Formats: sequence, structure tokens, C-alpha cells
Amino acid sequence: MKVFRFFTQHQTHLQVMPREVQEALHGWSGNLYYADAPTEVKDEVWRQFALSLEPLVRAGKLGTLLFQFPKWFIVRRASFDHLREIRERLRDFSVAVEFRHESWFGERHRASTLAFEREMQFCNVIVDEPQNVPGSIPAVWETTQAELAMFRLHGRNAATWNMKGLQSASERFNYDYTEQELSAFVPQVRALARRVQRVHVIMNNNLEDQGVRNARTFIDLLARADADE
Repeated sequence: MKVFRFFTQHQTHLQVMPREVQEALHGWSGNLYYADAPTEVKDEVWRQFALSLEPLVRAGKLGTLLFQFPKWFIVRRASFDHLREIRERLRDFSVAVEFRHESWFGERHRASTLAFEREMQFCNVIVDEPQNVPGSIPAVWETTQAELAMFRLHGRNAATWNMKGLQSASERFNYDYTEQELSAFVPQVRALARRVQRVHVIMNNNLEDQGVRNARTFIDLLARADADE
């Protein structure tokens, strides 16, 4: 489950917050950011979020909680403090972390980022996305816990990655992977499967049926690779 944007420090309009929070912040103007919210508001939103997870937990269908941070969530003390708070509030949950700022996996901080993820027992989210554009990171094929690895494919459409004024998020991820491109991921994904209990491969190129078709192709490629062994 991709978590509520408030928890990932995205701008959040008061209208999408729980009714109790709207009433408590009556008169608030503009977007609400996590860092600006009163402690009692944070506690209430976390409480309701935990309640919302209970049906999935009871049914045994909650895989992990995905935190996709914005490109302004950079390497700094406040970011690490927020990540520690997430782990403290979600002690009993599997948590996957996806960064969108290059500082996390640049040469200077890559090793320490991975070490921190391992310490916190966060699943490092491996991504495929446009390179050499603001707000993108490289694919870092590292596992940081024994239970889960996650690979998210966002497409490689550099022209729309940071484009403003798009009508929908699917326009940003408008990309149809070729079979050759998907084939290149098969060895890495199979290598992940030898190191962890489960691997989640998620197609986030979601314009029309692109992700569905690409997923079917990737399943076939994995099956062929297994048959060839």
C-alpha cells in the first residue's frame, strides 16, 4: 500500500484530511505539511491510518507500506529524524522506502543510505526511471532486509518526468517498455529472488494498459528464464 501523502512530506490539502483534523484546524489556509502540523494532528492521522490497515492485516493481505518521498526530501538530519519516526510509529509493519532526490544515492551518501535502511529494516526500493534529470535516482540493486525486495518501473520518459500542467499522473509515466528493455531486468530480479523471501515487481507506467502489457511480457520472460535452467 502506498501511504498517504501527508506522511511523505508532500503538500496536503486540508480537504483530504480526516474530518476531525479539518475541524481542529478550522481556518487553516493553504496546504498542510507534516513538519508544520501540531503533534496532536499528527497523532490523530497516524491513528486513523493504522485503523485503515486493520482489514488488510486481518486478511493477511498487507504486503508492505510504500513511502515514496518527494524530490525535496533530501539527505539532511531532519529527513533521518522523520524516517526514524516512521519506524517508531510502524514498528510491526514492513516498510519500503523510495527516494526521489539524487543525494541519497550519490557517491557521497550511497553506502550510508543503504546502511541506514538496513538498520531501520526498511526495504530499499529499486527503481527504473529517466536518468540525468532532476528528481530521479539510479537503480541501486541492493537488498536491505531478508524478507522483501521491491522493483518499481516508472518508465523512461525524460520529457514528461518533471513537466508541469499534466492532466494526470499517467501522462508523466507514459512509457511502453520494449521486450528487450524488460529482458535486461530478468537477471537482476532473479538474483534478488535468491537473496530475499519475496520480490515485488511493480509497473508504474500506467497510461492506459501499458503497465498491464509490460507486466505480462515480464512474467513470460521470467518463465522462459526458469525453463532454460
